[in-house]
Amino acid sequence: ETSRATETEKQLTAQLATQNGEHLALAEKHKDLAEDVDRRFAELKAVSEAEKATMASQHAEEQKAAEEAMAEMSKSAEASQASMQEMLAEMTKNTEAKLQEEKSRAMEAESALREGLAAQASQAAAQAAAQAQAQ
Repeated sequence: ETSRATETEKQLTAQLATQNGEHLALAEKHKDLAEDVDRRFAELKAVSEAEKATMASQHAEEQKAAEEAMAEMSKSAEASQASMQEMLAEMTKNTEAKLQEEKSRAMEAESALREGLAAQASQAAAQAAAQAQAQ
């Protein structure tokens, strides 16, 4: 009976050793899977961070391009406004010069007319005086 008990004990010990080996193998496999999951999570996190950085960079570039376009449009509008102001000033100057010219001509014509009228009045007075003497 002792040999039977020893045999049973050997079998149980062998079975326990087999189960311990299986448990250790499963624990090692679980550890490997956990490390794999952690590694993949770190990779995904790195990819996500890189995508965020790329998107932020693209957004910054787009915003910079939009600001540059707005600045260019503003400069163009300012240049256009300055050009229009110059044209308006030139037109105003030309109009004022024409008005001054017309005013000078009108004054000359008025002066000539007055001289002509004064000469006619003087001539009429001389004729009237000559007629008065003749009578």
